[in-house]
Amino acid sequence: MLEALEHTTIRKCLMNVELNDVNILSHDLLPTPRDTKDQFPVDARCAEFVRGSRLLVGRILDRQDKRLIAEVGPCSIHALKAASEYACRLRDLAEDLQETMLVVMRVYLQNRVQRWVGRVLSMIPFSTTHSASTRA
Repeated sequence: MLEALEHTTIRKCLMNVELNDVNILSHDLLPTPRDTKDQFPVDARCAEFVRGSRLLVGRILDRQDKRLIAEVGPCSIHALKAASEYACRLRDLAEDLQETMLVVMRVYLQNRVQRWVGRVLSMIPFSTTHSASTRA
């Protein structure tokens, strides 16, 4: 009986404790996909490149095209100039290898504030939490 009373008392105490996470500094909403599309419109040439590339990848995966797919890229992008130079060099290599393989540049981004690293096409949550423990 005493053990049950202690358990109940402890549980009541824990339920009444207000939780304050001192590591959370703020919550910021991320833009919606529509907002992002409106802010960064894609021109017709880029849209056609993406559409054609997706079709080509599908043909290779369906074995209608005998080439291999090589997904390559940097760990993450920190400097846009370096990423652009890398992409240009990779494009030249892809042209040399286009008879035998499709070279696809894999791109990761790193958010310096949150130190979150993830694929560009990954699922992005609707809100994000800035944690003091991840800030330098």
